[in-house]
Amino acid sequence: MISIIIPVYNTEKYLARCIDSVLASTYSYFEIILINDGSDDRSLEICREYGDRDNRIKVITQENQGVSAARNRGIKESSGEWIVFVDSDDVISCDFLAAAADHRWQDADIIFFDYSGYKETGNVKGHGRVHDCTPSAYYYGAKDRLLIIRKMLCAKNLTDDTRTSLLSPCAKAYKRSLIMKHAISFSEDIIIGEDRLFNLEYYFWAQKYAHISRTVYYVTWRVNSLTHCYQMNLVENYYIFHRKLREFMKAQGIFEDLEDAYFDTVQAGLTDILIYGIFNPRSTRTYSERRRLCRNIRDDEIVRLALGYQDKKGNFPRRVLLFLFAREYFGMVNLVCKLSYFLLRRLKR
Repeated sequence: MISIIIPVYNTEKYLARCIDSVLASTYSYFEIILINDGSDDRSLEICREYGDRDNRIKVITQENQGVSAARNRGIKESSGEWIVFVDSDDVISCDFLAAAADHRWQDADIIFFDYSGYKETGNVKGHGRVHDCTPSAYYYGAKDRLLIIRKMLCAKNLTDDTRTSLLSPCAKAYKRSLIMKHAISFSEDIIIGEDRLFNLEYYFWAQKYAHISRTVYYVTWRVNSLTHCYQMNLVENYYIFHRKLREFMKAQGIFEDLEDAYFDTVQAGLTDILIYGIFNPRSTRTYSERRRLCRNIRDDEIVRLALGYQDKKGNFPRRVLLFLFAREYFGMVNLVCKLSYFLLRRLKR
């Protein structure tokens, strides 16, 4: 049994396409758990229509609590040996579940697959095609644990020649027994980075990892996705996230081995909150408020330590931005952030 957990929040435009892609699977021993997280569009109506049509679909509705709470509820309601997370605006290939259920890698604790992205205005190519060849698995063991966590912290793919994200919970199959044994859950007090914390904990406890080099998951690139929208409380989210990250790594004795990768994550997060939070063109803060907020962030203990790595970590644009930030050239930081914001949004169109 495979449990497919789909959090739903105001995605009436994409939801039917998402559910249809799962129902088109060549493997049929699955359950779909739709968690309507307080949608105020037609999403709940669509969920119920599908629930009435297929008894493998379970519809759960709750007040809006965020994607983490929805996924945690899905885990609690699941009964499969494997758990697969699918976002309600994405689609999966018809042979994703069959590949996850293949008997040859059932001893793995997690199965990684490849993903592809497409713009929301385009067509999804390839998701309905059954692959001709039988997939091969590449295995990683406990000795590779720190390598996998390092790549995840630095936002790198599993391998250089594949698109296997270690950050997102999507395009993967998780052993439900491992999640339950270690009480792994998504942090409900943050809105960005919760998937990275979940995966960090899961990767740490896993003993065997399998990588199936096959594209089975198709991500919708949306300009107005949560990651790229203006969030007033992004700074508070940032503080909570990197402290939780450090606490877990220190508790498990892996912080010293991965200290540089941790600070790379802190730097990447700082770059995001500068571009999408503090200097976001949609922000209602005055310029003086932004400067004051920047100084408060710069005085944070962890941020100050991370800025000490700025000449060693990250790509050149990020190093330039953090160089300006560390020296309080906030006028230049403002200019670079706004330019980056519009360039990044254009790339998503």
